[in-house]
Amino acid sequence: MIEQESIMTLFKRLLSILMFRQEGYYVGAMWFVPFLLNVILIYSVICLLLKNFSDIFLQLTVLLLGVIAVILVEEKGIGFRYIYISLLMLPVLNAGRLYRCCEERVEFHKYTCFVFACFILIINFFTKGEIELSKGEIYFGFGFYPMMALGICFCLSLKELIKQNSVIANFFTFLGLNSAVIMAYHFIAFKLFDVFISLLLNDSYDSIRCFPISYPNLRFLYIIVGVFIPLIFKKSFSLAKGVFHNGKCFNINTK
Repeated sequence: MIEQESIMTLFKRLLSILMFRQEGYYVGAMWFVPFLLNVILIYSVICLLLKNFSDIFLQLTVLLLGVIAVILVEEKGIGFRYIYISLLMLPVLNAGRLYRCCEERVEFHKYTCFVFACFILIINFFTKGEIELSKGEIYFGFGFYPMMALGICFCLSLKELIKQNSVIANFFTFLGLNSAVIMAYHFIAFKLFDVFISLLLNDSYDSIRCFPISYPNLRFLYIIVGVFIPLIFKKSFSLAKGVFHNGKCFNINTK
C-alpha cells in the first residue's frame, strides 16, 4: 500500500514541474523552459505598455533594463524564477525583432563567419570567460552583450555560407526540424557521455554530478553528443514503433 507521505511527495514534485519552480524535479535539466517563458512574457508586456510611445523609447527602455540586469546578475545571481537573467535577455530578444524587420537589407559576406569565429576564439583564449546563464555566468558582467553580438553576427554570416551548399543547408534544416528533440534529450546525452568518460578515466561517479557538464575541456564533444544522441534516440524509437506496428517482433500475420 502506498503511504500518504509518498503520494504527497509525488504531488509536490508534479506541482513544482507544472509551476516551473526552480526546486522542481527535472527542472535543473529543463531550466530554459521557464526562463524562455519569462523572457517572452516580460517583453510582450513591455511592448504592450509602450505601444503608444515611440519605438526609440522602447529600445531605450529595454536597453536600460538590460544594463540593470547585468548588475543584478553579477550581484545576486539568476534571481527568483530566473527573473534577473530573463531581464538580461530582453535586449537580445529585441535585437532579433529589429533584425526580422530589416532582414532583407542586412547582408553578410559568406566568409565573414570565420572572422567572427576567430574573434570569439581569441577573446575566449585570453580572457577565459564563459556564458552559462543557468549559473549566472555572464562573461564578467558587461562583456556579455559584446560576446552575444559577436555570436549573433557569427550565426547570421554562417547562414550565408550554409546557403551556398545544399548538403549543409539540408543538414541544418534537418537539425532545425528536430530541435525540440535535441533540446529535450541533450542533457541526458550529456550525462551518458559523463558516465562514459568517467569509466574511461576511471573517475568516481562523484565527478559527474556537475551541471550541465563534468568535463569542460571536452566541450566540443559534448556538442556533438548532445546533438546526435537525441537524434539516435528518436530514430530508434521510430524504428521500434514501426516494428511493433507491423507486428514483426511477434511474427503476427497482418493479412
